[in-house]
Amino acid sequence: MAYRGRRPLRAATIDAAGDHRIALAGAVAGTVLPGTVIRGFEAAEVSFPGFLDLLEGAAS
Repeated sequence: MAYRGRRPLRAATIDAAGDHRIALAGAVAGTVLPGTVIRGFEAAEVSFPGFLDLLEGAAS
């Protein structure tokens, strides 16, 4: 499925607001949108410890 919005996607600062799902989704988006910043990413470590290591391994 492709993104077909009116505007191109771009990096952003995302506030996870304590929600691990937002933090994880933002990290995945950040793999194709360099410069993406996720505030409150520690919420993801509660539900998926080691996620960033796994994601970095998949991206390389």
